[in-house]
Amino acid sequence: MDYTNDPDGGGAYGPRNEHPNGHDYDQLITIYGHRDSTSTVGSFTAVTPQDKENEPENWGQLVRSSRNGRVQIYDLDLGNGRRVVTHVFWADPEGDRRR
Repeated sequence: MDYTNDPDGGGAYGPRNEHPNGHDYDQLITIYGHRDSTSTVGSFTAVTPQDKENEPENWGQLVRSSRNGRVQIYDLDLGNGRRVVTHVFWADPEGDRRR
């Protein structure tokens, strides 16, 4: 991906480069085009606030909490080496008073 001070070209900056060229697309294939059969992407269903699963008792074991309890980390062991780590940032019920 090219960077320039004059995207429409000319002068000391060379030809125009307002749009990707063949080299740019080749670089994207190099970065994102996996030629193997493995993937690090797994399927996961998002949990929404109205779901029963979105209750603290279903997040697993509390493994870390900040001193004021507003930041917490939970770990849920799903078995077979699979885990769900839930990061919770509790809102200040009285609002941010630093303003």
